[in-house]
Amino acid sequence: MLGLAEVASSSGQPEQATRLLGAAETARRRVGLVTYGRTAERQPVRVAALRKALGETAFAAAWEAGASLPLEDAVAEALAVRART
Repeated sequence: MLGLAEVASSSGQPEQATRLLGAAETARRRVGLVTYGRTAERQPVRVAALRKALGETAFAAAWEAGASLPLEDAVAEALAVRART
């Protein structure tokens, strides 16, 4: 999901990218994964860019929408990004 969130962001889909990041973060926390290395370094930069692109209100709404998605729906959204690009 993180990789496809980056694809969505770079292809002009900041809301979709934010939804995927919110979903990925929720999934990561549920299973107790720790991000490290390049992924951990890039995450704050991605989030800041998306927050700037969408504005705080729209960013928060998209993040929450992604965070509340069932995992199967989040995967389907990620795969839809892949299919479109």
